[in-house]
Amino acid sequence: MSAEPEISLPLTVGALQLRDIAESDLPFLQVLYRSIRRAELAQTEWTQEEKDAFCDAQFDLQDQYYRANYPFGRFYLLERDGAPVGRLHISDGPELLALMEVSLSEDLRGQGLGTPIVQWLCDRADASARPMRLYVEPDNPAKRLYERFGFLPRELHGIYLQMWRLPQAINHD
Repeated sequence: MSAEPEISLPLTVGALQLRDIAESDLPFLQVLYRSIRRAELAQTEWTQEEKDAFCDAQFDLQDQYYRANYPFGRFYLLERDGAPVGRLHISDGPELLALMEVSLSEDLRGQGLGTPIVQWLCDRADASARPMRLYVEPDNPAKRLYERFGFLPRELHGIYLQMWRLPQAINHD
């Protein structure tokens, strides 16, 4: 099995453009990460400053973990009309394509922008006959999107459901 050729950036997928994350994207990415954790942290009695500090520390730890543990990791900023709107992290290895993270700005969630991203990743995996893996919280609405693309639950890892998708035959008609 061989991985797909290197991804040529910037790349347009649906209404979004992908490019490598740059150091200058850090402020946007921190705000995005805080928004992802907002509902969870609303249950605490922490001040906003404490919540922000916690999120910033968790963001840094997650980034360090991904970069240290995924040698085939690719880290993309998602843009629409030149403005940052999300992030996409994948591990594009020769034997497996793993969707590590896809996050969109709060005001854009649930509008179908993730569908072309997942389709692109599935097409990429299928073209090289690689399975795909992801982890999702069982109550995350994105789980339904993944199921539509043929991801099946495998097992629970802490609070995350591991899901797999086997490569699909490509129809060349």
